[in-house]
Amino acid sequence: MSTASSSLSTRAVALARPLCASLAALGLALCLGACGGPQQQASTEPQTEVVDLPPAAKAGTVTVEQNGLVLTAKLLSAQPADGQDFTFDYQFTIRNDGDDLQEWSFDIPFTKPVTFLSGENADYVANGNVLTVRGRAYNSLLPNGSEFKGMTFKVRADGNAVIAPHA
Repeated sequence: MSTASSSLSTRAVALARPLCASLAALGLALCLGACGGPQQQASTEPQTEVVDLPPAAKAGTVTVEQNGLVLTAKLLSAQPADGQDFTFDYQFTIRNDGDDLQEWSFDIPFTKPVTFLSGENADYVANGNVLTVRGRAYNSLLPNGSEFKGMTFKVRADGNAVIAPHA
């Protein structure tokens, strides 16, 4: 190979390298653009609908007093049901600051009508805006100063339904 042809090859390679690098970068950019790029890759995760939390979900913990009984309810979750309805999961404690009770019951007032779905460690009846909770045989006795913790219930209601602390 002659020096002239060797010099031409070296110059051609020197010119071709940046051109190849540019073409490779352009090809990658075109491929990423056609594929949606790394930020827009298709997800195999199911898409969940973004739902604004209802006012009740922002309420946190509420305390209601009634005839010497104190109910402290904490909202555990609020899930969309359909339309404007949500299911609300509450955990609550009932404390007796009054006279000893052989049987206790408590009317939990809501700002909107509720439908009772499920509950533990008590009997529940929903009637309009009120959820009545009654102790069962094993926990109906409630002496002054005692409390029952960890009771739960689930209701369905309009997203604007919250426990009303002052019924």
